[in-house]
Amino acid sequence: MADILSQTEVEALLAALAPDINLSGDQQSARATSEQIEDVTAFDFRRPQYIRDELIRLCRPMSERFARLISDKLSPVLRAPFQAKLISIDQMSFSEFVANIESPSLICQLESAGLEAPIIADINLSICLPMVDRMMGGLGTPLDKSSRRALTDIEQTVMTRIANIIFEQLESAWEQLCPLELGAPDFESLPEAVHSILPSEAVVTFNFEWVLNEPRTPRINPGTLLSTESPQDKQPMAARGFATLCLPTDSLKPQLANLSSSRRNVYNADSNEAQLQVSIERARVEVAACLAETRLTAEDLVGLEIGDIIQTDCNVKQTVKLLVEGRAMFEASPGVVQGRKAAQIENLLAEPMVELLPND
Repeated sequence: MADILSQTEVEALLAALAPDINLSGDQQSARATSEQIEDVTAFDFRRPQYIRDELIRLCRPMSERFARLISDKLSPVLRAPFQAKLISIDQMSFSEFVANIESPSLICQLESAGLEAPIIADINLSICLPMVDRMMGGLGTPLDKSSRRALTDIEQTVMTRIANIIFEQLESAWEQLCPLELGAPDFESLPEAVHSILPSEAVVTFNFEWVLNEPRTPRINPGTLLSTESPQDKQPMAARGFATLCLPTDSLKPQLANLSSSRRNVYNADSNEAQLQVSIERARVEVAACLAETRLTAEDLVGLEIGDIIQTDCNVKQTVKLLVEGRAMFEASPGVVQGRKAAQIENLLAEPMVELLPND
């Protein structure tokens, strides 16, 4: 017959199976509260961040692609170097976004059928006015703060063409998120006139820096003939300004969640390869013509003066080498097309090689 447990052993067994049975009501409530605290996540009600950081990171590649697209599209339209660069992605309330807008400014409001929410774009007049000036035949030079003013009706019409190009590239860059299906933009100059979103509603802002007439210093490859620019070829001063896109968090969050889920579950190698090919095709490379090269002693090099002539071993009818990122890729004949220096490709080099100066 099995041994009978004593009263002490029975109490010890009950205490092990149900440790809370001897606790009072207040003690059990305190213990439950302490267990719940471990699952609590801190939340700042003054600066709510409704979208997790990992979802926000999904917006960066799309926004950087948007910056590249408008840089490529606006440069030929403005007939001047134009560059856009993503600065930051922030989350804030709509009232904070409105408070950061300069007055006056160019504020574009348009509806997105895909997001079922409005999109607001703020473009500083420090870059907007030079762009309009460039479109109307000017140099696009920067203006002083005292000269900044709201756009006239004619200037706003000119800026509408630029805005349409910008928003077309936005639709193209964000197509993997959802079809934005943007409507026609409405323009405002004062922040107080923007009421598309409730002041307390959280928004995501995409901040860009735009630069017009940014000077580009060309790289000098070994063996490349140097040339001097005439005073009329000198570029005007660069105009800089900021542009900000504002999207409501409630409309953006579900789209980002769907995009994150699809990326985790589906990996399409063909699509990635095609996207990589498009990115490579749009990459800019430097092409330089090596007109002639020769060897000089250090004594001759130090003694060179203005007006001296350096004689080379190259015949004037001989083809020149075209260097792509410092690598000889083509043979070409130099010439002039419509008053500009040009080179006609004659042959593809069988074994491209990096052109370097001789050691001696």
